[in-house]
Amino acid sequence: MRTSRIITGCAFSGSSGKHWIRPYDLFFDLSCYCGIPPHRRDAYAAGLTRRAAPGARLLMFGYGPGAFDDAWSGVTTDELRARSTGWELADVTPGTNPVPTFWFTLRRGSAPA
Repeated sequence: MRTSRIITGCAFSGSSGKHWIRPYDLFFDLSCYCGIPPHRRDAYAAGLTRRAAPGARLLMFGYGPGAFDDAWSGVTTDELRARSTGWELADVTPGTNPVPTFWFTLRRGSAPA
């Protein structure tokens, strides 16, 4: 029987602890990525990829550009495709918020990136 555990931690820091030893097949990002400054987003994506099993899924809720009063917050499908090497953007569903929001589903390829 397969078991599940919920683990919280920082995906791009190397100090997350021993629970990051094995790869994981599901990640959930509730509006984290879109709030990370652009110069840190590659590190975030690389950290997830290092910890993801082949075929892993990333479920992400993100704000679109223009949702906040700054020039860098938010995320687009083009950016996710460009920064998520080894992942396929499998689905994009618009949110129902008064500002641009999206639910993204990404799937890691079967071979390590």
